Amino acid sequence: MYQLNFEVAKSFLEKDPIISNLVQNLHSPDIKPSSMPILEELVNAIIGQQLSTASASAIKKKFFANIPQNMPLTSILMDMSEIDYKNSGISNQKMNYLRSIGEYFSQNKTIGDDMHSMKDEEIISELTKIKGVGEWTVQMLLIFNLHRPDVFPINDLAILQSGVKLLSLEELTLKEQKNQLMAYAENWAPHKTVASLYLWSWRDKKYVI
Repeated sequence: MYQLNFEVAKSFLEKDPIISNLVQNLHSPDIKPSSMPILEELVNAIIGQQLSTASASAIKKKFFANIPQNMPLTSILMDMSEIDYKNSGISNQKMNYLRSIGEYFSQNKTIGDDMHSMKDEEIISELTKIKGVGEWTVQMLLIFNLHRPDVFPINDLAILQSGVKLLSLEELTLKEQKNQLMAYAENWAPHKTVASLYLWSWRDKKYVI
């Protein structure tokens, strides 16, 4: 089991001339590690795609309240009727994604346990085979569920915006911004997850450097 070591990461990042200001002037970012099973975490992620936090929370609550508690979640995802999905507030597209997740986990019953011994890249490669599951979704699992220490979700809008501002990349194209930010973020290895948390925290707190 991986565990984020904030003190070690903070000490390491304080030596970097670019991110050190954030590390020294922001409180250690809050993180609430999840102990939720990977399958349920993915279901929540799919339901919450492109929705406000409040809307996603309401639909998740309704969905889980309406499913049988004595059936495997994989079976529920595959067998639930289109009407039942619709009554829970889930679109046809997300219904298809959830059915794909159910099918994948029914065919790969040990994957939740297997992930603990898999590399980050292997987990991303494996789970993005599922329809509707993208790299960003898996990276969120790596950070908040599997507690991996060296994840940098470049396609997260808040991370990108904070990173561009931090490195003064505003005049570059989006592709150039991503390339340069990813390249510089290697200086934060093997603590890119904590660096990401500081970038999120910076945007939320609007601290001026």
